[in-house]
Amino acid sequence: MPKRVERTHAGGTWSKSRYYQFIRSGIRLLTMKWPVKWQVLADGQRKYTGKDKRIKLENTCEMCKKWFPKSSLQLDHITPCGSLKCDDDIVPFLNTALSERENWQRLCSGCHTKKTAKEREDRKNV
Repeated sequence: MPKRVERTHAGGTWSKSRYYQFIRSGIRLLTMKWPVKWQVLADGQRKYTGKDKRIKLENTCEMCKKWFPKSSLQLDHITPCGSLKCDDDIVPFLNTALSERENWQRLCSGCHTKKTAKEREDRKNV
C-alpha cells in the first residue's frame, strides 16, 4: 500500500504541495488585475482588418510578428515565474508575476507553446 502524504496545512487537510498550489493560484489571479499586463496587450493593438465582423481588435505576436485576434494571444513572462515549492520561493514568484513592462510579451499560442517547451527542456538539462 502506498505511503500517504503527510497533511500539515489547513488544519491537517492539505499536503505541502496542495498548500503551495493554492498560493500559486492566488498569485496568478492577482495578475488578472495587474495594470501593466493590460498595457502590454493594448500596446500592439489595432482594429481588426479581417472578414469576421464579431472581432473588433487584433494584436501582433512579439515573436513571429503575425497578427491575431485579441482573444488568440497570450501574455507571457519573458523571465519565467519559476517554481513555488517552499516559503522562500513566494517573494521571487510574486515579484516576477507582478513585474513591469519589460518582462511581459504578447505571444500567439503556437509561439507560447514553443517557448514553454524550450524552457522546460532547459530546466531538465540543468
